[in-house]
Amino acid sequence: MPRKRSLKKVTKVLGEPTPEILAEFLKRYHAAYEEHYRAQHLATAESPAHQAAVEFAQNHRITGGAELLQAIVLSWQGQAGMALPLLENILTSIPPSLRGQAHHVRGFVLDDLKRYDEAITEYLNALRTPGYDTPGKAWNNLGIAYAVSRDYDRAIESYRTALDTPGYDTPGDAWNNLGLAYAAKQDYDRAIKCYRTALDTPGYDTPGNTWNSLGLAYAAKQDYERAIECYRTALDTPGYDTRGKAWNNLGLAYAAKQDYERAIECYRAALDTRGYNTPLLTKVNLSTALRKRSRLNEALMLIDQVLESPDTEDQLDRARYVKQLIEADLADIPPTAAQIALAQSPSSAADKDSPEERMREKLQGLEDKYTEYLQRENSGRNDTFSVLRGWSSAVTLLDGGKEGHWHGGGYFLKWQGRGIVIDPGFDFVDNFHDEGFHARELDAVLVSHNHADHNFDLRSLDDLRYEIYRRSTAPNKDGTRRPTLPKSFVVLDEDTAKAFGDDEVAHRGTPVKFTRYDHELKRWLKPDNTNLPLTIEHFPVEHGADVPHAMGMRLRLHRDDQPDFVIGYTGDTRYFEGLVEHLKKDTDKGVDLLIAHISQPDPREFNDEEFLKNVHLGYNGVTKLIRAVQPKLTLIGEFWAGLADLRVDLIHGLRRRTKTDAILPTGLGFHLRIPSLEVECTECRQPTPHGKLRIAPPTSPFGRLGFLCSRCMV
Repeated sequence: MPRKRSLKKVTKVLGEPTPEILAEFLKRYHAAYEEHYRAQHLATAESPAHQAAVEFAQNHRITGGAELLQAIVLSWQGQAGMALPLLENILTSIPPSLRGQAHHVRGFVLDDLKRYDEAITEYLNALRTPGYDTPGKAWNNLGIAYAVSRDYDRAIESYRTALDTPGYDTPGDAWNNLGLAYAAKQDYDRAIKCYRTALDTPGYDTPGNTWNSLGLAYAAKQDYERAIECYRTALDTPGYDTRGKAWNNLGLAYAAKQDYERAIECYRAALDTRGYNTPLLTKVNLSTALRKRSRLNEALMLIDQVLESPDTEDQLDRARYVKQLIEADLADIPPTAAQIALAQSPSSAADKDSPEERMREKLQGLEDKYTEYLQRENSGRNDTFSVLRGWSSAVTLLDGGKEGHWHGGGYFLKWQGRGIVIDPGFDFVDNFHDEGFHARELDAVLVSHNHADHNFDLRSLDDLRYEIYRRSTAPNKDGTRRPTLPKSFVVLDEDTAKAFGDDEVAHRGTPVKFTRYDHELKRWLKPDNTNLPLTIEHFPVEHGADVPHAMGMRLRLHRDDQPDFVIGYTGDTRYFEGLVEHLKKDTDKGVDLLIAHISQPDPREFNDEEFLKNVHLGYNGVTKLIRAVQPKLTLIGEFWAGLADLRVDLIHGLRRRTKTDAILPTGLGFHLRIPSLEVECTECRQPTPHGKLRIAPPTSPFGRLGFLCSRCMV
């Protein structure tokens, strides 16, 4: 059963309120909370008590009152992620008389967000705050945070401290929670005593939950008669709101007594209970009971429904084992002891300290990692070109996973809310997440050529989108649905497309090719029937015989009532005369932003400006390109780490040769705002005009560059 939490209300004010105003505000605040507590997920800011408390806070200039009340409503509605920002500035402005309560409410919201370590810190801060007047409630909530973190000893200590606190006004909650902690430690005798004490506590208002928990404790002791009595008492308790669980548990108790007819009736009652949120578990139990009554066809039909169900509960393996038993019975083949054990219900297993039970206990209530991932926030960045790439070629594979060292990667463009990956090579997914991006921000992937440092993580990105797309279409455990992710798209050079395939799947549209024979073709992708706010113009480049279909591209970023912002991307190529024409096509100004790949310069380029490398632009090729295209800003990428770190020297040289300072090296953590061409300072994250940016050299060989504003330089 769910543990009961107590919420202490807080506000922030201009100055210290008088004792009379403080007392009246808290009185109204408590009344609003009680109203929301009774409403639970139906809590609303339109309730009379809520409105009265807000009006009082406004009239007496208690400036944080309305926001805190709204945070409480959002928490009860299951939107704690929206509640937390309302509390961010509370502690800096709230008067001392309410500071402990501010810590408490932050702990409550963090608890809802499953950020238990932070919640524990907030509850402890509340208890350390002078003048905090409801420590019993904080101790109870602290115990819950420890319990969900599986630190049951500290949970028990916290609950007992709550019970010993003078003035604590909901001791029944703490006794119930104490029982749950002892049950988790398999100390069922103490758990039973605690549950009984909770039920005997005057004013305790959720006895149905406790009767169900008491039944579970007796069932664990194999005292099924008392367990049945407790479950039936729970079902007879007015206001008990998780009746489906009690019916299922009652069925398990009857099944343990081999009274399968009654067990079947109970399981069906559970499935008929409105709002019951674990039907898969009960369907497997029902199928098992039907098998025991030799109703094999019914049992097989039901277990097949379970195996086809989109429910994500971790009972599917057990369902498969139950089906094996049913099929063995139909074939008149005696089941093995292992098959019987694996199909056994975890709630009726005799050995409560077996490895299987310990594993079930650890998995209970946990979300799978993909579901947790879906709950993370987006990066918050928009209209930004992010460099998620350190070094080029397979040299990044040579030196292990040193932090910030020799990482490969690619680029990520976020424009008008849509995300486009460019050339996701080695380490791209790691770099993408390290910079705070989320896969739901990814709408398209562009690959210029079939070299691993430009497309190695293409499959990883596709797999990641598949997994989260699949889960975005599945229902939550409470039956609600998440917003379905739009399809992502990939646009590939012909060489990569051959290896990747051309099939359309649920999470991704049909891959599109950059065709070398028709580079006049423009791509305007339409994921989820919504145009990407850009047009892709590709053109052939010359990067060696092993990648005959290598491409460069221009990205036209569309803006309302303004000219397009144009990004030119060379990809990997040698310098050739047609390259300038491709980049300057249909315009005299060339491009606004040029991303030029340089690789390691050949020493002959330092003395002979006409010498050109065979498969990369090199020092001279980049120089010629910048002079001819004259972009507003050039970003240099594709540095090679096979010999030496020349990044700073290369930029000095290019600036001297081209007579422009609008040239910057790229590296991990480089974020360029578009169209302002401001760079985020790597220290303070504030945008800085590129002309005022300072480049800090790495602190270790081949390490990260720093991109610093004047405020972060001494």
